[in-house]
This record gives sequence, C-alpha cells and structure tokens, in this order.
Amino acid sequence: MPSKDFFQASRAKAKAYYQANKEKIAARARAYRQANREEIAARDRARYQANKAKAKAYRQANKERIAARAKAYRQANKEKMDARSKAHYQANRERIAARAKAHYHANKEEMAARRKAYRQANKERIAARARAYRQANREKLDARSKAHYQANRERIAARARAYRQANREKLDARSKAHYQANRERIAARARAYYQANKEKMAARRKAYRQANKEKMAARDRVYYQANKARARAYYQANKERIAARAKAYRQANKERIAARDRAYYQANRARARAYYQANKERIAARAKAYRRANKERIAARDRAYYQANRARARAYYQANKERIAARAKAYRRANKERIAARDRAYYQANKEKMAARAKPSTRRPRGSS
Repeated sequence: MPSKDFFQASRAKAKAYYQANKEKIAARARAYRQANREEIAARDRARYQANKAKAKAYRQANKERIAARAKAYRQANKEKMDARSKAHYQANRERIAARAKAHYHANKEEMAARRKAYRQANKERIAARARAYRQANREKLDARSKAHYQANRERIAARARAYRQANREKLDARSKAHYQANRERIAARARAYYQANKEKMAARRKAYRQANKEKMAARDRVYYQANKARARAYYQANKERIAARAKAYRQANKERIAARDRAYYQANRARARAYYQANKERIAARAKAYRRANKERIAARDRAYYQANRARARAYYQANKERIAARAKAYRRANKERIAARDRAYYQANKEKMAARAKPSTRRPRGSS
C-alpha cells in the first residue's frame, strides 16, 4: 500500500499541474460539456435521484457550515459570479423564464404560503434590510422607477384604476386601519416633509393646478354635489372651530393674503366686472337678504371695526377729502331718483323714530325781531 508521503507528493504534483494548466483544463472541460450536454444532464439527474435523501440529510446536518462557506465564496468572487450569472441568464433567458413560469403555476399556493410564513417570521429583519437597501441605492431606484413609469405610464394608470375599482372597499378599510394605527407617525412624517419641501410642493401644486384647471374644477363640482349634505353637517357641527382657525390663519398671513387677493383681482378684474354687470340685481338682492338676516351681527362687527380703525379712517379721509366728496357728488347726480326713493321709503318706515330723535331748532325764523 502506498505510504502517506506518496499521497502528499502526488497531491502537490497534481495541484502544481492544475495551476500551470488551469486555462487549458477549463477549456477542455467546457468543450466536453458542450459536446455531451444531454448525457451529463441525464447522469446528474440520475445521481441526484439516487442520492436525494442522503444529500438532504447531509445538508441538514451541516447547514450552518455550508451557508458560511457559500457566503465566504460569494464575498470573495462576487464580480465573477455576477458576470457568470448574467451570461448564463442572457444565453438561456427564454428557457429560464419558461421553467420559472411552469414551476410557479405548479406550486403557486405552496409558494405564497411559504413566502407569507417567512415574512411573518422575519418581519423586522426584512424591513431593516429593505430600508438599508433603499438608503444605499436611492438614486438608482428612483431613476429606475421613473424610467419604468415613463415607458409604461398608460398601462400602469389603467391597471391601477382597474385594481382600485375592483378592490375599493378593501383598500379603503386597509388605508383607514393603517392610518388609525400610525396616525401620529404619519402626521409627524408629513409635517417634516412639508417643512423640508415647502417651496417645491407649492410650486408643484401651482403647476398642476394651472395644467389641470378645468379637470380639477369639474372634479370639485362632482365631489361637492356628492358630499354636499355631509359637508354642511360638518360645518354646522364645527362652525366656531372653523371660524377661529380661519381667523387665526388670516391674522398670521395677513400680508400674504392681501398680496394674493390683489394679484387675483388684477388678473380677473375684467371678468369680475362682466359678471357683476350680468348679475347685478341678483347680487344686490342676495346682499340685502343677508344684511337683513344678520343686521345686529353686521352692525356689531362694523362698530368694532370702526373703533379699531378710527384713526386710520380719519387720516385717510383727511388725505382724500376732495376726491371722496367729488365721487359722492357724482354718484348722487347719477342716481338722484333712486336715492330720493330710498330716502322717502326710509323716512316712511322710520318717521316716529326720526321725529323723536330730531332736536328742536334754536334758530329764529327769518324776519322775526
């Protein structure tokens, strides 16, 4: 029987021969596999079937060691393995796709159950891994998603619409449940995003509104008609809170709102004037009805406003006295009959009150001694 030294020497010699002739041996092995592909595949299948149970038992007994060795090999040969996998996929794309499809259809339920069980058992690990991957590859993922969306925009939109139509109740329930469970986190994240991207979001909204003005108006009208009763009920139930919030917003954004209103008025002045001319009587009737229904509240508000702005109003009047007088005079001339009719109606309605309020005159009649 050959000695141990003989085996050691033979192994070293074989290793040296392999190192010296590595490329030649690999080329010969490749050529052999190409020439005998079917025979080798049949032999490997037969051997696998004959040793399946033994191989499984070996893998179970050495699971951790095999995994560690495979991981170490992948780490050491990452580029080579990637290139080899890519080349194999390119050369066998159709065959791989057909085999994967057939396997999926044959084992659909089992695979879904296994995936679900795995996700349940490894929820936190999967989430952490996905987060880490997204952080590391954000630009690449964004670019890929954008490119895919641009190339398939209509198909994606149609599929999303169809899915929403078919699963509306389920989606609503799921969204609601998710929001209820994560309300504070969602609100905090939305606030943080808004603060960081305020200008960008405002510009994007403005651009979208400009590009989709008619569509948005039509959608808002449809939504309002469908939810009119609910909106009214909500307003009635929360009237004071809504008013207080609107007031606080106006106080905090007074200059910005004034600038926006001025710009809007300048841009739509002609249209507003045309609308007023076409609907003058209706607007006047509505305003009159509103003033009658809210007489005391309007009077109180006007008094409060006058008290708060008395000095400014007086200064404005002093600075524009002649212009105000001329405008009032022109108005009275142009509307003489209407003003006279109004004054007569007012006098008839308030004759006694005016008589009581009038002070007795201290002036002597002309010609008396």
